[in-house]
This record gives sequence, structure tokens and C-alpha cells, in this order.
Amino acid sequence: MAKSAHVDHRIVTPVAAAAARDVGAVTLRYLHERLQIDEEWTQRRERGFSWWAHRLPQHIDAGRPIDAEVWAGAYQLAQRARSAGVSVPATDILIAACASRHGAELETADSDFERLTVV
Repeated sequence: MAKSAHVDHRIVTPVAAAAARDVGAVTLRYLHERLQIDEEWTQRRERGFSWWAHRLPQHIDAGRPIDAEVWAGAYQLAQRARSAGVSVPATDILIAACASRHGAELETADSDFERLTVV
């Protein structure tokens, strides 16, 4: 007997749980702590930090969080793409929604993004 393809949307997936908090900020704090970098050698930014290891600066940055508006935009973009008969990977839809939400311009050689511009 074939297994059902039914998806229970009440189950909280790791992606949905990550969307509920700013994983980037949490990760930055964790990395700084684990690397045991002295504050005197650290230069902090809103979404990252730099530190000097010997003579060379090292940099770690976290991208903007995927908030509810990004998820909503991705859902709407996916619906429009489906209605237009355009099939692209979900990751590309999410990347396009993130760029749109944060006012960033995408520069890519991936033809999937070109197909999304018509929806």
C-alpha cells in the first residue's frame, strides 16, 4: 500500500522554528563565544564582527533574517509562478523573496531567476 502524501501543517519544522527567531544573531553570539575572542580585539557591527588574528583581520557576518514578510512574499511569488506555469526550485523563490523584502538586487547567471521576473 502506498504511503499518503498528506502533510500535517501543524507540525513545526526546523525552518519554521528558525523563522520565529533571528538565527543569524544567535549564531554570531555563539561563534564569538566559542572562538574565545577578547573584546579588545573585536570590532562589532549590527550583523557581524571582525577580529584581529595575528596581523590579519577576520570577518564574520550574518545575512538579514527571514521574517514573516519574507515568508509571505515567497508564498505569493510561488502562487503566481504556479499560476503562470513557471516551475522553479523553492530555494530560488525564497532567495528572490528575501532580495525583494530587503531591497537588494539579484545578480545571477541562474535562469530560474529570469523565469521569475515574468510572474
